[in-house]
This record gives sequence, C-alpha cells and structure tokens, in this order.
Amino acid sequence: MEKYCPICEKVHEVSMIERNNECIVKGEVITYSEMLYHCDNCDLYFSDGEITDNNLLKARDEYRRQHNLLTSYEIKGIRDKYRLSQSDLALILGWGEITITRYETKEIQNENYDLILREINDNPYKLYDYYLLNKSSFDNKKQEKIIQKIINVAPAQDYVDELLETTLIKNHISISSETRGNQVIRFNKIIAIIQHMLLHKIKLYKTKLAKLLWYIDSLFYIKTKKSMTGLAYFHMPYGACPLGLNLILDSKNIVIEEKELDDSTQYLITEAIS
Repeated sequence: MEKYCPICEKVHEVSMIERNNECIVKGEVITYSEMLYHCDNCDLYFSDGEITDNNLLKARDEYRRQHNLLTSYEIKGIRDKYRLSQSDLALILGWGEITITRYETKEIQNENYDLILREINDNPYKLYDYYLLNKSSFDNKKQEKIIQKIINVAPAQDYVDELLETTLIKNHISISSETRGNQVIRFNKIIAIIQHMLLHKIKLYKTKLAKLLWYIDSLFYIKTKKSMTGLAYFHMPYGACPLGLNLILDSKNIVIEEKELDDSTQYLITEAIS
C-alpha cells in the first residue's frame, strides 16, 4: 500500500507486518501482537494514530484475557446482540453515558462491571430488570424501542430455565471433568436440592446456599466419586462458591427476597417452585 513515511518524509509503498511486543498494563508486563508499517526504503517501522490505538487496545484485551475479563470485542458483541448504541446500553445499566464507549476503546472494566455484562449476556431478562430500574433516562418513544430490542433476544418465559441451563453448561465446558466432580450439569437436580432444603426450614441466604451446595457435592463425591450437581467451585472470601450461582438464582422457579441492611443487601431464597 502507499503511505506517507514520516522517516523518509515521502509517500511510497510500505508493507504491514505483525510482531510480538511488550507493554505495561496496570503494572503488569503484557506480551501482545501488534501491527506496524514497514518502510522498505529505510528498513524501519512506524505507525499512525489509528494503528497505535488498535495496538494499545490489543494489549489491554490481552490483559483482560489473562484476568478472565471480557475483551472489548466481547463487550461490543453483547451490545450488538441487543442492537443497542453504546450510550443506550450504559444508561440502561445505570452507568455513565460514555462508560461502554470507554470499555470498547480504551478502559478496562473492573470485576463488578464485568459480572453485570456477563449476566445480561447470559440472560436477557437481567437486562430488562436493569431497564426497569433506569427507564426514566429515556423518553416514551425510546422506551418502546428498547423493550422491543430486548424482547427480540429474550426467550419466552417458559424457556428461561432452558436458556439458563444451556448457559451454565457452556460456562463449564472448558473445566475438567474431575473439577466438576465427574458429573454433567444437572439443573433440575440443583433446583430439587434447593426445594429440599427449604422444606426442611433452612434459611437460605445466597452465601449460605453456595456453601451448602459445596458441602453436598463434596459429601456425595466422597461416597460415589461423583458430585451431585456437576458444578465447579471457586474460592471467594466468604468460602466456596459454585460457578454460575447467579444463573441458578435467575431460574423462574426461584423466589428471592431482598433484605436491605445498613451497609449491604442480603438475598433470601423464600421459595423453589417445582
């Protein structure tokens, strides 16, 4: 291609090359693949503003991958799925109007924001819940358009649990069978366990449920060499937590009551409908 070379100060044919480079992202050395122009006349490399921005975004996305965060392209994919503008998605979630724009171009989201983005990607009804909280940000005409866009993606209510189970299975695909207790995901079994605990008058707060599921799977594994649910667990400050706990609690069969405390919100499971 023909390009102005700032080294030769001439317009001539240059080639595009790809090579590995390193840069510091949030205090860490990140190796990433960058694109550069190569000047055949002086045998040197250069870039323009667009290439530089794209290379920086690649470095940040590599950091995201290493820290299990959604990449900028994955965030854009979520927005594209709902056919929403950057500002509309940000306002629906109750964020600053340019937050999504920053995440798609230069800024790295924290874990809490990442979790919200994953939730609305997995479950369109989660996005609808956020819309209900923040719909005052839009006029009536815009509200109708947004609702229709969410409806176009959301399954019928009768199929919500099928969507959640499929997503839960997808999230466990890359996890070894041994880590999952040599068991496939059994969504109906998980709901049945919750029903059983409620029948025995156990007060099931979200954190307590996470711990009890881990105890049940661990004890069942000791006896049978298989877990009961097929869930994988990860370490949290308050103890073991199953991967996809929020998906489980999104089930149409689970009824949750929010309890507002002085400095936090507790989630009490009050019913599990069969």
